[in-house]
Amino acid sequence: MVAPPSPTLDAVDRSGGGVRVVFDWDGDRFRHAIYGVRGKRAEPLFASVESSTDKAWPISPSLQQLHVQDNAASGKLLFLTGMAGQSHWSVSVSVQTATWPSELEIGDLPAQYCLAFDVAVRVKQLPEQIGSAYEPCGNAKWLDMDAFTSAHKPPFAAAISGALDGTTAPSAKLSIITPPDRPACRRFTSPLNFAQNLPTTIRWQYWIWSPLN
Repeated sequence: MVAPPSPTLDAVDRSGGGVRVVFDWDGDRFRHAIYGVRGKRAEPLFASVESSTDKAWPISPSLQQLHVQDNAASGKLLFLTGMAGQSHWSVSVSVQTATWPSELEIGDLPAQYCLAFDVAVRVKQLPEQIGSAYEPCGNAKWLDMDAFTSAHKPPFAAAISGALDGTTAPSAKLSIITPPDRPACRRFTSPLNFAQNLPTTIRWQYWIWSPLN
């Protein structure tokens, strides 16, 4: 089987600084990596964590199909779908110009380009786990935004913030979980202590941008 092409999407400013997502086919699904971009240079910062094929509740969305949509008004959009167990997944990735609501508690940042991930899963039973999980690449590491100052900026960096159901209310912020067996992993997840009729659709959004810009 010939591997599908590796689509990319850049969220960069006029100086060429920002972030990039690259999707690659790996076995039976797409995985992706986030790069920091500075002009012609790009460094991998973190990559999605994927589960084995037999997992009904994967640690990250199980995505087997990818479509590229190019709209003159809204720009390039990556749309992915897939299935694991009895659940159906969809993810869209687009470039947005974001202004940050104070409820997200990510500091006083100006409007800038970001990669916007909109994730949904249709479930027939209460999930064991859901979310979008990442691990650092190479020598990259997670940093607390409180410790990220102009005096200690690395050459490349990317940041993540998110919300449940597309809202920005403090109670709707995504949880961040570190799996006990993967200390370098961070899983951005929707809380599972909700009472909903099944089947139902669970949705969350997150944004990735460069705090260096």
